[in-house]
Amino acid sequence: MRNALFRSVVLDPIEIAGDRAVAHKKFDGSIARADGATDRLNWQTLYFCSKRAEVWRITSFVGYMPFQVAS
Repeated sequence: MRNALFRSVVLDPIEIAGDRAVAHKKFDGSIARADGATDRLNWQTLYFCSKRAEVWRITSFVGYMPFQVAS
């Protein structure tokens, strides 16, 4: 399952403005379950970061936001 998650994740874009940043982590793919069914990954998490003493730190995040709207 771990490898399937890594294949489904994209960390893009990362928007930087001075000592602040927003990183978009998008989950887009499917994972096979043990019972033969599949779970669809289709959400994103936004990470809000700040740079202090030359080190980037996550200061907050918003998770499980819709990534693509189903048509």
